[in-house]
Amino acid sequence: MNNQKVYQIIPPTGLSPGIQGLYIGNTNAAKDDNTLVKYGINMILTVENKQTVKFDGNEQVVFHKVIPIDIEYEGFMHKPFYDAYMFITKGMEMGNVLMHCSDAQYLSPIFAVAFLLQQQNLNVEEAWDKVKQLNPDAEVKSHFFTQLLKYERTLNLDKVLGERSKSNEKIRYIEPEKEKPYLDIARERDRYIQKVAQETYAKHHLQNNTPINYEQLKKKIK
Repeated sequence: MNNQKVYQIIPPTGLSPGIQGLYIGNTNAAKDDNTLVKYGINMILTVENKQTVKFDGNEQVVFHKVIPIDIEYEGFMHKPFYDAYMFITKGMEMGNVLMHCSDAQYLSPIFAVAFLLQQQNLNVEEAWDKVKQLNPDAEVKSHFFTQLLKYERTLNLDKVLGERSKSNEKIRYIEPEKEKPYLDIARERDRYIQKVAQETYAKHHLQNNTPINYEQLKKKIK
């Protein structure tokens, strides 16, 4: 099978037990046994709506999870992002994880960005730059870009609500339905966030292909 794309996002430690590696790739890579063996992939996360990969009876793959998401999906992404984070985190305790979509261009990169926001305490700009450097073909749709900004705000809930965060407290996911104050704020700000994010995205990323000033953007959103 040709055209296998695999990009290392987090390198494995080489220790067992220990935190292992995270890779993103395309469907061809996930289907190819030689590629899975080469990178020591034991856990696979599929992030696409059309599931074409099955691992029944495959001794190399221990766990496989599917998050059915479409590239045109414009709904709330907090739960898919968090589901992916939990699977990857648990998977990396047991082996190398491959997260794949059809082409490794749109869906798996933005899920990798969401994972890095929480796992490495990065902001959207830092996480996207890292993924883009490792996978130059990665692209982000405007609606997913907006959801990443919202997810970053959710992870830093104390800051969003104007409370002082503890310096040693790691960011964490808080389910919006359990945080009514934040949910009310998010609903009130949704239209404005969407407008500002899309205008900035279109101006800098699509028209001029220049880096987005995320700090300036977030000041407008607050």
